[in-house]
Amino acid sequence: MHSIPTRSSFLSSVLSILTIIAGLSFLADISVWYRLFILYPRWTAFAMLAISVMRLFSLVAIWVWSRSGVIAYVLVEFVSIIVWSSAGRLDILNIVELLGAALLLALLRRQWAGMPWGAIISNKRAQ
Repeated sequence: MHSIPTRSSFLSSVLSILTIIAGLSFLADISVWYRLFILYPRWTAFAMLAISVMRLFSLVAIWVWSRSGVIAYVLVEFVSIIVWSSAGRLDILNIVELLGAALLLALLRRQWAGMPWGAIISNKRAQ
């Protein structure tokens, strides 16, 4: 059984900011759904909505100390850049998201060895 690693306040702050940005990105994709269909090919709209959902799921997995969540988050950011580049729109926001993923990797480097591939579910009553 894995012990629960300690999360620094800076890591918690970065995760909070990334989660808020991912939530706002999801809400933005939903609110401008019809514009995505007009401005970009249909596959782009579906891909961006799927990327927004997967970004949220991967951040939830990172909050519960999952290695697979970290890998999923990095892959989602790379796929996001590929999709937006294919649609003809690559802007500074995509680069900032990739830098956020790199910062997250740097902060989780020390905890990586103690992180399981699944989630750490804490049940303090069972102890």
